[in-house]
Amino acid sequence: MTHLVDDRWQEALPHRSGSALTDAVARLEGAGVGPSTVAAVLRDLGENLWRTRAGGDLVEDPLSGAEARLVVLTELAAFLTASVERAACLRRQAVEELNAHESLSAIARRLGVSPQAVHKLLRRKASVGSAKYPHASEMGAR
Repeated sequence: MTHLVDDRWQEALPHRSGSALTDAVARLEGAGVGPSTVAAVLRDLGENLWRTRAGGDLVEDPLSGAEARLVVLTELAAFLTASVERAACLRRQAVEELNAHESLSAIARRLGVSPQAVHKLLRRKASVGSAKYPHASEMGAR
């Protein structure tokens, strides 16, 4: 099934592309959720939804249905996972740059961690150009 995804969905789900984006949009639309609602939850990292649900004030809750909450919170979790992966990759690149002219011990002291932790960070594979999050140059940066 081909589902054309408009720009609003692509902006609301920056962690998705290709068929993963199309599938996510189908799940969200199937639960009656629009791109502006998803974008708002991702923008505030679910904080407003948490406060609304935890406080018991369901009058203003745009996601009062369990299915809608489930699919939106699944997207929030996917977004956070992709963001953590991207931050880790960028952190690794920064450590590599520093390591070109500083020792691992000096970098570790600056970060407040052991040299082994810095070494472990450098051993991890970078994946900035993953399908989840394209490389910054592919997104028009620089």
